Amino acid sequence: MKIQKYPTAKAKEYSIPRDKKLLDEIKFTLKELPYYCLAISAPVLGIPFRIIVMKESYEYKFYINPKILRKEGEQLFEEGCLCIPDEWKKVKRPNIILVEYINQNGKRLKKRLFGQGAAIFMHQFDHLEGK
Repeated sequence: MKIQKYPTAKAKEYSIPRDKKLLDEIKFTLKELPYYCLAISAPVLGIPFRIIVMKESYEYKFYINPKILRKEGEQLFEEGCLCIPDEWKKVKRPNIILVEYINQNGKRLKKRLFGQGAAIFMHQFDHLEGK
């Protein structure tokens, strides 16, 4: 799968179970990226669906059709992006977020993400919004 240049196209809803092979391909692409790439969204790969895959501990978590229910606090987080190679900058992000999403098995869940996890998720969420 090929990395798209900034900005990415705004993504649309993804219905589950639609294509598990597509989810596996996104996960495989993330596994093949450098160690410092902790997440990827489908639009970054030219796939127009609202899907985020994140490395969390030793697992890959899928966030399908995510919605941000709450944001709390603020942090300054240094970010890089595959869409803009070799450029890093500090970005204000919420310190805590509450998200609702569907996992790869079609189950609707809610989860709180903190600190680095919240910042990484928000970066990928921006790609879903075409930013």
